[in-house]
Amino acid sequence: MASSLDNLVNNLKPEQFENVEKHFDVDFEMLLRKGVFPYDWFNSLEKLDETQLPAKRCVLFKIK
Repeated sequence: MASSLDNLVNNLKPEQFENVEKHFDVDFEMLLRKGVFPYDWFNSLEKLDETQLPAKRCVLFKIK
C-alpha cells in the first residue's frame, strides 16, 4: 500500500464502519481514533491477560 493505515481509515466515512459499530459496544468515535500501543512492554502472550496497560513511566524507563 502506498499510504499508511491511518491515512486509509481517515478517508472512509463513518457509515462505512457498519460492522465495527455492530460488533463493539463502546464509544464508536473512540474506535475511530488512532491509539498508542506499548510495543516494548508487550513481550509475552501472558501480557494479554493484564487488565490495564502499564504506567507511561514504566514503559519509558522499562520498569517491570
